[in-house]
Amino acid sequence: LSGELSGTPDQAAPPDPTSFALASRTNTSLDFSWASGGGTTSDYRITVNFGATAPANCGTATTVAGLIASVGSLSAGTQYSARLC
Repeated sequence: LSGELSGTPDQAAPPDPTSFALASRTNTSLDFSWASGGGTTSDYRITVNFGATAPANCGTATTVAGLIASVGSLSAGTQYSARLC
């Protein structure tokens, strides 16, 4: 097998976050915060599921810059779980 590969390498993942927590909530939104594990604070990703089980991976996650994220358009009285990648 021979040939050439070209393209742009994937961007390095941000360092593992620490202190991931629910910072505040309203009837329709959740605000999360965390601390960086060091280095860059961009390109963290967050995803939310209905119920008590956090998403298994961040395949459908939203990319956020910085150390806070707000997830809106939620339903009052519904349990949600989140994963930060």
